[in-house]
Amino acid sequence: DVAGMTQVQAEAAITGAHLSANITQEYSSVVPVGAVISQSPAAGTLVMGGMVTLVVSLGSSPVMVPNVVGLSQASAESAITSASLAVGTVTHQSSDTVAAGNVISQNPAAGASVSPHSAVDLVISDGPAGPVLPPDPTTVAPPVNPTAATSVAGTTGFLYTGSNPIQTGVESGTIVAKRA
Repeated sequence: DVAGMTQVQAEAAITGAHLSANITQEYSSVVPVGAVISQSPAAGTLVMGGMVTLVVSLGSSPVMVPNVVGLSQASAESAITSASLAVGTVTHQSSDTVAAGNVISQNPAAGASVSPHSAVDLVISDGPAGPVLPPDPTTVAPPVNPTAATSVAGTTGFLYTGSNPIQTGVESGTIVAKRA
């Protein structure tokens, strides 16, 4: 009886009994990849030389990844789990073309053949990107020295100059210090 043995172990046992092995393969969700599912003739059958056919497991039958692009997150997750797959990493991204809450993309792609319980990663739309707001002036304003006299231009220059201005697009020299 070689059922459950690895293919190498089973072939060694068969040839050790002065028989030949004929190998076939099939999918099995129960028997691990490379292990013998069954044999013919059955174990214990008396034979005088000859061939023993071994059926070796290919593992679980692959499943096809469903197309979930455009579906709501809940519908996509349901389709994935119904296909004997798992929901993988879910990330969010802005999209001008895909409604908020719907799937922008998936990985692996629809139609791919994968092992059961493999993860399918999703990118979910947050809808269109909103306008980029300028930074809060209180976070970029330089500290004011209350013991020194300063000009209005000197204390407000951070609003339109520097590496992170509140007002962008102000050309150098547009605001004249004497007029500020």
